[in-house]
Amino acid sequence: MTSKPVRIEIADQVLAPKLFGISDPTAEELVPLRQMREASLKAGREFPEYNPDSRYITIRAAVLDPNPQFVTIEFEQGGKVFNVGYDDFSLDMGDRRVVRLPSGVKPGPVRVTITNVGAGRTSEPITISAEIADSKMER
Repeated sequence: MTSKPVRIEIADQVLAPKLFGISDPTAEELVPLRQMREASLKAGREFPEYNPDSRYITIRAAVLDPNPQFVTIEFEQGGKVFNVGYDDFSLDMGDRRVVRLPSGVKPGPVRVTITNVGAGRTSEPITISAEIADSKMER
């Protein structure tokens, strides 16, 4: 028995993410990272996804490619651009992504631009202004 054919359409464009906000991660958002790190270290493995000495940011967005290889995130501050690398993506929780903040970003205002990338094309870049807090969240 075969199912009925379903018509699909392949779009010739990369959809832009819908960016809702940028904030420091909540304690609840960091719990899974801490637990995975602890379990990995106990098993004798490294866990580069989370370093308690680094600073993290939560990005709330929809239509964000689930594969970090196909997402570009840039922080712009003081005329300098800081890119989030593949290894800086720490945790995907559906509409929230926890990423390591590039080390050059300082407390204060910042512009964040996110673009989906695919098939040799990029989506429309989406930009939001945010404020980086003075101190790290409690670890």
